Amino acid sequence: MLITKIVHQKRKKDFYSIYIDGNYFFSVSDENLLKMRLQEGDHVTPEKLDEIIKEEEKIRAMGSAWRLLNIRSRSRQELSDRLKQKMFSGAAIEHVIQKLSELGYLDDTKFAVNGCIS
Repeated sequence: MLITKIVHQKRKKDFYSIYIDGNYFFSVSDENLLKMRLQEGDHVTPEKLDEIIKEEEKIRAMGSAWRLLNIRSRSRQELSDRLKQKMFSGAAIEHVIQKLSELGYLDDTKFAVNGCIS
């Protein structure tokens, strides 16, 4: 399988459409495009495509989590439940919960005491 075209999306400025063998296949964030070093003319295996899609899901889940936390603080469970409602995989949700906890944006103890994280 060959990446035949990579096109910057008009509506979502930080996303690109990826075409494989001449047909639209999926879209990726600019972050993932750079991280995975995707270029026109690259040959990709089904395993590589699966890796790209899983990584993209993590990025999208993180974006969704940031939007939810921007509204108000949430517990780990509440954020996890909201991400499940948005149909993210368990692996992507666990990645987001772990990363946000490491960064100090999810702390159930502070949330229980204060109702928010300061």
